[in-house]
Order: sequence, then structure tokens, then C-alpha cells
Amino acid sequence: HPVRLLHVLLNRDGEPVDPDAALRNKVVGLYFSAGWCPPCRDFTPILCDFYTELLEEQDPPARFELVFISSDRSAEDMVQYMHALHGEWLALAWSDPYKHELKKKY
Repeated sequence: HPVRLLHVLLNRDGEPVDPDAALRNKVVGLYFSAGWCPPCRDFTPILCDFYTELLEEQDPPARFELVFISSDRSAEDMVQYMHALHGEWLALAWSDPYKHELKKKY
């Protein structure tokens, strides 16, 4: 069944994004990851290339969006990881407790 993210999402610059507008009529991928995790750091650039290909190199762009669910140890670590390796996808705020529910469910 569809996942509804009723919480504020953030773009890569940390600015709030309305989840309903950003995710409406799109396939949504949840990306559970952390900057301290070596396999995650290895996989993230591959995912970034895939995301870029789907959204920037397709005409029209794919109806797809990624939402990063952080397991970083702090909000600062999350932002640093996003700026270092992530694509232009969205993220659930580090402080949002909903991430724990998502981690249990998926």
C-alpha cells in the first residue's frame, strides 16, 4: 500500500519542501543510509547516477522521487553526507521521529 509522508521533507540545501506537492503521482523510493556506513558510502554514488539518469537525462523526466531516511548520528552528519555524496533528492528531517517507524516497517 502507498506510503504517505505527512512530514516536512528537506531538499539538499536543508530547505523545507511540501511532501504532497513533491511526491504526488510519483513512485517514491525510500533510501535508508548513513555517512558512517562504508557500504552505504559505496552505493550512494551509484544511486546518484541512477537518479540523475532518471530525472535529468530522460525526456520527459521519470515520475520518480527518492526520500533519504538518515541513520546518521546527528543532523550535522546527515547534512554533511548529503552534501558530499547525495543527488538532488529529498530527505526526511533528521529530528523527525517518523524515521523510526519507517525503519521498522521497511
